[in-house]
Amino acid sequence: LESGALEVDQKDKGFPPVLERAHLRKQAAAEAEGLRWQLEKKDMEILELKKTIKSRLDDISNYKLRLDMAEARIESAGKQDNVKVQHLEAKIEQLVADNKKKQIEFDETMDALQKELKECERENAELKQMAKNFSRKTLLENIQRLESRSSAPSVQASSPVGIHLGREEASLLEHQLAENRDALRRATLQIIQLKAELALAQCQGGVMRLPDMVCGPETLKAKENDSVLDMITKEVEQLKRDELKYMVFIPNPLRSRHLQELDRVQFEKEKEAYNYRVQTVRDVKYGTQALKDIVNSWGVKA
Repeated sequence: LESGALEVDQKDKGFPPVLERAHLRKQAAAEAEGLRWQLEKKDMEILELKKTIKSRLDDISNYKLRLDMAEARIESAGKQDNVKVQHLEAKIEQLVADNKKKQIEFDETMDALQKELKECERENAELKQMAKNFSRKTLLENIQRLESRSSAPSVQASSPVGIHLGREEASLLEHQLAENRDALRRATLQIIQLKAELALAQCQGGVMRLPDMVCGPETLKAKENDSVLDMITKEVEQLKRDELKYMVFIPNPLRSRHLQELDRVQFEKEKEAYNYRVQTVRDVKYGTQALKDIVNSWGVKA
């Protein structure tokens, strides 16, 4: 006791164990409540996220459906455009084929008309020659000769049979002369009709054409070193190269309808200018003032 070895330090023992356990339990319950509240909060967040994901998936499905519909419309429009392009190409090919066929028919008709015209001109020349041979002067001479024969002292001439034969010959010549005049008149009318048909066919042809050969008193063979004829030859070759360009109007399917109409108007203007150039070259005559004006505009001194 004196040394204090048996003394026990009195320590502060705090709360009793029951209270400490109660306090710990209370803390654990508070922590559990906090964790439960956090779990509920997380569950709510998860539900919100699920709703958001579901709405996003719905939006994605709608967008995908719209995309599929747009692709289907684009594919359908592309097919329709391809069908339209194929239809236009087939129509253009048909127009070109019809144009070639009509051009061949036009050429054949022109050749036939030219042959008929030449035949009629030849017949007209023959009829004119025959009419000259059976002119009134010749007829009067034949009549006078027949009358002189009938008045000559011969048994055959003095007989009424000879006079009758002479009159029959005169009437036959008059009849032949009348027939030749009628044939000449009909041939002249037929030539005029053929020329009118030829001019009408040329007007209805759309694009005027130049002859394949140079003919007339001034030919390329006779004027080989003539600069004027060289320029005319070059102009004719250029016109022949441009002939197929103005045969038929081919619209551009990639352009709008309004622009296609403007292209058609421009095409008609260019075709009229081309026809005017062709008509100018066809109507010009060598040595005239019109030819001099044309070649002067080309820069060649006539």
